[in-house]
Amino acid sequence: MKNKLSDKSLENQRKEKIMRFSIRKYSFGAASVAVAAFLMFLGNGAVAADQLKVTEESSSKVELAQSGGEKAENQSESKISEPKISKPELDKSQLANYIGEIEGKISSGAYANKTEESVASLAAELANAKATLANASSQEELTSAYQKLVATVNSKLRNKLVEKKEIVSTDTTEGKETVGIKADNTEKPSESNAIENTGANDPRNGSEIEKDTTFRAAVNQDPKVDFTFSIPDEKKIYIYNEEHFSLEIPVYSETGKIRYATIKKGSRQRFPNVAGTDNDLDVEFGFTARVINRAETAGVTSEASQANPAKIVITGRPNDILKKHRDYTKQENQTLNVGTRYIQVVDDQGRENLKKGDSIADPGYFYLVLKAQSKKYSLRSQPTDEKISVTSLTNPTAEDLQKIKDSIQLEYSTTNEDARFADKRGTLVEHPEDVIQSVNIVGNNIVVTFTDGSTKTKPVSEIVQKNVPPVVNLPYSNEANRNIYIYSGEETDLTFTATDESKIKDLKLRGPGDINYNNATSFGLAVGNIVDSAVTSGAGSVSEDKKTATIKMTGTTNLTAGKKWTSVIVAKDDNNGESAPFNGRINATTNPAERQKIEGYVEFVVKNQTTKYDIKTPEGTVSVVDPANVTADEFEKIKEKVKIEYSQTNDDANFTSKRGQAVDNQATRISTITKDANGNLVVTYKDGSTDTKPLSEFTSLNKQPAIDAVNKAAEDKIAEINANTNATAEEKAAAIEKVNADKAKALTAINDNSVTTKAALDNAKTSGTTAISNDNPVVTKKNTAKAAIDSALRAKEAAIDANDDLTTEEKNAAKADAQ
Repeated sequence: MKNKLSDKSLENQRKEKIMRFSIRKYSFGAASVAVAAFLMFLGNGAVAADQLKVTEESSSKVELAQSGGEKAENQSESKISEPKISKPELDKSQLANYIGEIEGKISSGAYANKTEESVASLAAELANAKATLANASSQEELTSAYQKLVATVNSKLRNKLVEKKEIVSTDTTEGKETVGIKADNTEKPSESNAIENTGANDPRNGSEIEKDTTFRAAVNQDPKVDFTFSIPDEKKIYIYNEEHFSLEIPVYSETGKIRYATIKKGSRQRFPNVAGTDNDLDVEFGFTARVINRAETAGVTSEASQANPAKIVITGRPNDILKKHRDYTKQENQTLNVGTRYIQVVDDQGRENLKKGDSIADPGYFYLVLKAQSKKYSLRSQPTDEKISVTSLTNPTAEDLQKIKDSIQLEYSTTNEDARFADKRGTLVEHPEDVIQSVNIVGNNIVVTFTDGSTKTKPVSEIVQKNVPPVVNLPYSNEANRNIYIYSGEETDLTFTATDESKIKDLKLRGPGDINYNNATSFGLAVGNIVDSAVTSGAGSVSEDKKTATIKMTGTTNLTAGKKWTSVIVAKDDNNGESAPFNGRINATTNPAERQKIEGYVEFVVKNQTTKYDIKTPEGTVSVVDPANVTADEFEKIKEKVKIEYSQTNDDANFTSKRGQAVDNQATRISTITKDANGNLVVTYKDGSTDTKPLSEFTSLNKQPAIDAVNKAAEDKIAEINANTNATAEEKAAAIEKVNADKAKALTAINDNSVTTKAALDNAKTSGTTAISNDNPVVTKKNTAKAAIDSALRAKEAAIDANDDLTTEEKNAAKADAQ
């Protein structure tokens, strides 16, 4: 019994050793930090990477010395009693919980933004961990499997669309020094239930514990930090010169609560507070960080779940210390290593994510690198319809350069490896003016200087173009002379058009020389006006794309025919290109040939309406009794036949296609239609000008009454002939034939085209009716037969009288029979 201890005694003894070990370890850790601080002081601001190296070496030496002392003490204690310790039961909860967490994330799609290869690697490591969980024979196997799974999650998962780079060396400074400043304070050990492992002997069995193995009373997971790295493989975060930097770093615990979350330097050193604040840290070089419970007050917790994490926020702008550093080159390849920082999170159960704070493997590790703005941005080649128009490509004005600066398209560089801007690569920067300091044309290149002094260039032809002023199109009546005809007495309706490859800003009519206003108003005409792509007065239009605009001239001029005046229709585009910029050439005394060369120049010439119109040849005539004496009723019918047409002799190009065509709404052009004493029809227009046409072209002699008279005379004569008892049938027929012949002759004479007057018509009628009246039958046959009968009767009567044999009575009876 003397050499054996009860189980309770053994347990008490083991706890006592662990407590002594922890106390010594705390002392040695403090000594390690002290040595590191001393060495940093001697180094007078040595770089951060070197600090970390010296600290590790010093700490290692102290720990080695302490390990030797601990070993001797353990040996001494072992002489007193070396009880036989029973094999402890394996604790699988830590690994099992983590396996469950990873499986849950896989099934929920939490790794959807990771590459298929890295997720496959995680799945393989997960399978290994599950096999270890089922078959492990020692706690070390479980711990090792847990650590490998954690390492795979933290370092082997890769975001999609992030270019992988081969890591040749673990030197995260890329061979350059950083600008870290030594710490002036250290931190007390966190109140965690973790036992730090230094590689010393396990007091339970005397064997050396595998370095970095962590022992916990509880096996739940450590708090998490959800970083968004610029270079995930190297845990780097890029900051850009002269830009306000803002970075939110979410932190959370599986319990949903944390005691504090803060930022530390290497070896867990503290940053000082910003003066007058509780939770704002000065993390150096112009940057501050808003942390959670900086004082690390016990009993105070904050909500921090994965679904609703707490956030550490780093903000600021690079200060003059960084700008004066030799690596602040303002070149696209600038790499100024600001240094290492660590996120430390402790949850409400005392669990902590941060380990020693001395390497990239630490879960809280991140590394800040300062880059030039030219790394982040690039110039976009602009399509033709979006190119910036300037007055000169070789000698741009200050206005041109400002226009380029205001309109140039800046995009997030497609060659920048910063994964934090992966989804913005090639997209336009919303406010380029915030990062562009100046723009210049140097040779054949556009040179954009950013606010940090770094530059980007692009060929001039890909961004700008020489501005082509707007083109003005006018409805010239005579283009050679630059004339537009205005017709007196009627409504003017002229349209002036301007087009531009970009946008019509202004369009107006102005006078020549110093007359920079609408001089057409003085002559009774209104003209539309466009300002800033909108019609501000009069009639006009602007197309939807603003590349075409029109203004109208309307009204009736107060000038008379033969008057003229000069105007200029001027268009300006949104690049201030003007179709006819005032340069002193537009003067009334200037040679007309010179004036006519000006874009939009026009000489308005007033013409009368008779120049524009003519009386149209009538399509029919009005029949009158006497063309020389047309009655009022007959003239009203003639007026209805009058039509006007567009003159076929007018040289106005605007009416070329209408020559000879009838005029619509002619009543609005015609004032009166009359006849003059010379036998002409007269059309008087609204302006008082006239057109005439012989009235005879509108009338025809009415011959029907004469025709009717001849026909009636013939009809009556034929009736008379038929009633003649003395004429034989043959004699009557001969007479009627003569009547019809005279009638036909008379009608032919009446209808002859030469008979155009009333007198000629009357003569033809009278001649016809007279001839017809003399057409009587010639009676001859009946008279000869009667004479022969009468002679025979007289001879018979004489023979009867000579016959004495007859009495008187018998003679009279015989005569009666003879008759």
